[in-house]
Parts: sequence; structure tokens; C-alpha cells
Amino acid sequence: MSKRSVAIAGPRADLDELESRDDAGLVRAWRRGDGRAAETLVRRHQKTVYRLVLRSTGDPSTADDITQKVFLKALTNLEQLKGDRAFQSWLMRIALNFSRSRGRGLSRWLRAPAEALARLRSESPGQDEIIDKSRMSQRIRAAMEKLPKRQQRIVRLRLYAELPFKSIADTVGTTEASAKVTYHNAIQTLRRQVRGRA
Repeated sequence: MSKRSVAIAGPRADLDELESRDDAGLVRAWRRGDGRAAETLVRRHQKTVYRLVLRSTGDPSTADDITQKVFLKALTNLEQLKGDRAFQSWLMRIALNFSRSRGRGLSRWLRAPAEALARLRSESPGQDEIIDKSRMSQRIRAAMEKLPKRQQRIVRLRLYAELPFKSIADTVGTTEASAKVTYHNAIQTLRRQVRGRA
């Protein structure tokens, strides 16, 4: 094997090794000054943060800008990440705080994604589908506003960021089982309120 082929294989092997690390290992590498670890963290979590922020802003350009700011804040303030706290959960908290501070208002968070509409929508035979969807969206928004803040956060993290319950639990500071129960109760409440107004 030539020296040239070894030199080419080396960096790729290092990148593969970085990709295989968990977030905690990447955080340790970034703290030691390995910039590639930060790049790996960004690649790993960028889509999730962007989806969450986009639901808040409703504007792809603004969501891009906020996503960059979220990662900049996270990577320049890693000393605030203490103990066994999960990087992703900490990152989601930063994203939620950035989104709230942008003053976009709760209503943007409450625009239910297609999956939630499909689950919550009651049949209204004879009505125009577009009007029905608009009315249903208004009902869902109104019902979401009545949920306790904790339930709102868990629903947003599950539906908008598409996080698993383990990550949601870490983000809101509860157990996975509690996050699941809270989500289930919130969805049941939304269904009752939406159908009650039909």
C-alpha cells in the first residue's frame, strides 16, 4: 500500500469514526478543539432544529437564520451543558427559546401539520373541503391555546420536531413514560374540544 493511499484513507476513516460517535462523544471532541465534531453535530441535528423553527416562523429564510443562530449559541456555550444532559434536548430548548423570542406569536406554533389534522379532523359531509379545513384549523388552534403550557410543548416537540419521546422527556425534564402520557392526554383533550365544537 502506498503512502498516498494511506493519507487519503486516513481522513475518511477519521470522519467515519466521528459519525459513529454519540452526541456526548462529539461534544467532548469539540471541547478539545476538534472542529469536525461540531460539523458532525450540526449535520446530525440541523433538520430537526430547522423543522421546529420553521413551524414557529412560517418562513424558510427566517428559519434558516434562526437555525444558524441556535447552533452558534449552542456551540459557543457548551460549558452550560452540564453532566449527562443530552445535547439534542439542550439544543431543542435553545431553539424553542429563540423561536419564542422572535415574537412570532403562539398562533404559528398552533398550525397543525397535516398528520395532526388527519387525526383530529371530524367528518363534515356536505361542506366545502377548504372551508372545513380552515374551520378545523381554527378549532385546533383555539383548543391548543387552552392546553397547559407543558402539554403544548410536548405536542409541538412530537408533531413539529418529530422527536422521539425519550428526547422530548429530556427536553422538558420528565420521564419518557410521563411524556407519552402527557402527549396522549393532550391529544385526547384536543379531540374532545374539537369534536365538541363541531
